[in-house]
Amino acid sequence: VDEALSDRIRAVIGDIGGLLVRTGEDRIAEALKRPGVTTMKMGGRIMSAYVWVDPETLDDTSLRQWIALATDFVATLPPKVKKAKKAK
Repeated sequence: VDEALSDRIRAVIGDIGGLLVRTGEDRIAEALKRPGVTTMKMGGRIMSAYVWVDPETLDDTSLRQWIALATDFVATLPPKVKKAKKAK
């Protein structure tokens, strides 16, 4: 896991009150079994491929594990296609 990324994430976790992790559908049940983890809700709607991690449960080891889980999932996604800029 990229240590610089871990440091940047640590710096903002306290400000936002937790960690949003994109797990993907196939790993959500596994993720929800971990301490301090709940389903992610936004606007009353459950975001099915994401979890919310309580910052009190995040030590260096668990943070690295969450980052690895998320980056492993994101690596499976197709690259984003850049949209053409609109002319002014």
